[in-house]
Amino acid sequence: PLSREERGTGAEDGGALAVVQERSNRLEQEVGYLSGQIQMELKAKASLKQSTAEAIARAAEACEREEAAEARAAALEDALADETDALDSEAGLRTRAEAQVDGVLAALQTVQAQA
Repeated sequence: PLSREERGTGAEDGGALAVVQERSNRLEQEVGYLSGQIQMELKAKASLKQSTAEAIARAAEACEREEAAEARAAALEDALADETDALDSEAGLRTRAEAQVDGVLAALQTVQAQA
């Protein structure tokens, strides 16, 4: 049989084992909780990363649309300048033609007045 000291040591060992087991259980719970928290944070980061990538893609598309609009505006500006030049040229031709007609009419009036 066990001596009194040996029985006391066994009880102490059993108590220590219970304390270690309780700490181990608490640590397992904490690890489980922290693991869950890490998983949630990883999912949140992945979602944020996806949202950021989508926002960047939308911004790039908007820039492309803006560049296309600017190119169309420049083309329209060039076309307007060409049309303005053509109208100015036509107006100049019309002014010269009117001046020539006025000259011919004046010459006719002079001839009629002399006759």
